Amino acid sequence: MASTFASGTHRSTAAHRSASSARAARARRLSPVEVFTLILIAALLLVGLFASRQRAEYSGATQSLQIEAGDTLWSIAETHPVEGLTTAQVVDTIASVNHLDGDVVAPGQTIEVPSLELNDRLAMR
Repeated sequence: MASTFASGTHRSTAAHRSASSARAARARRLSPVEVFTLILIAALLLVGLFASRQRAEYSGATQSLQIEAGDTLWSIAETHPVEGLTTAQVVDTIASVNHLDGDVVAPGQTIEVPSLELNDRLAMR
């Protein structure tokens, strides 16, 4: 009888291992939605990385502008557009030309912005 009990225990343990192994295999599989989400996140990260490295270097004329209360680089870029660039790229250009670490400007600060008359001379690097 002891051998029957031992072999029954052995089968039970083997069945438990098999069920545990099947659960582990199911846990490692990703659903199609999860796979798509991971691919989308990776693609967005790569696009963001590429876009952040591609900075515009403005070689056109600039003019000085004194920052007033309420001004942001975005609002300044909208009022000083550069043909062929998005507003976000103009913000990046203004930050680059003025050696700004971020996008914060303060009232009274003077910065260089693309000249409205000669803003078509832009070299992308």
